[in-house]
This record gives sequence, C-alpha cells and structure tokens, in this order.
Amino acid sequence: MNIDHFALMAIEFWKLIRSYERSLSLLPPEHQAKIQAQVRYSARRLETLLDDTDIRLVSFDGRVFEPNLPITAVNAEDFDNNTDNLVVDQTIEPAVMNNSTVIIMGKVVLAIGEENVSGN
Repeated sequence: MNIDHFALMAIEFWKLIRSYERSLSLLPPEHQAKIQAQVRYSARRLETLLDDTDIRLVSFDGRVFEPNLPITAVNAEDFDNNTDNLVVDQTIEPAVMNNSTVIIMGKVVLAIGEENVSGN
C-alpha cells in the first residue's frame, strides 16, 4: 500500500470517528460511556498508526482562515474572494501531513469570524 492510499484510509477512519462522536448524544445514557470509550480507543489507535509512519492529520476547526493553509474551502465562493475575518467553522476532511510536506489538502467550511479571533 502506498502512502497516498494509507492517507486516504486514515481520512476515512477520522471521519468515521467524528461521526461516532457526534452521534453519542443520541444514545441512551447507559450506552454512552461504553461507546465513548470505544471511540477514544479507536482515535488513539489511529494516532499510533499515523505516528508509526510520520503522518499526521491536521484539523482546522476554529482557526483563522489564511490562504496559505493546506485546505480547500468548499464554500469559498460565498465570500467573493474576501478572506478578511474568516474562520474555519468545520473541518470536513483533515489535511494529511508528512513532516512539513502536504500529502492531501484538507477540506473545510468557512464562516465569518469574530473581530478579535486569536487563531489558536
């Protein structure tokens, strides 16, 4: 398996984990803790596998949008090329990095941010 295929598989695994995290509140309380533990285990396992290959997934939720970030904004046309005061509202797919090299660009949804966003 080449690194691109591994990276694509990691993105799909990341999306599945995020989906489970969002669905936890829909479960009866007596089942939430068990599923939450399984989600945490899966997330740690993904992180370990990625660490072994020097790959990392980068999520941009809440960050100030900058044109040089390794992301594609799926709703960029909503802002008429005006990048002032934009933040990443949601990471749809994380960027995949190998050290400082971008393997796969991330996909995000942008929103108009607050005037004094710190850019975590």
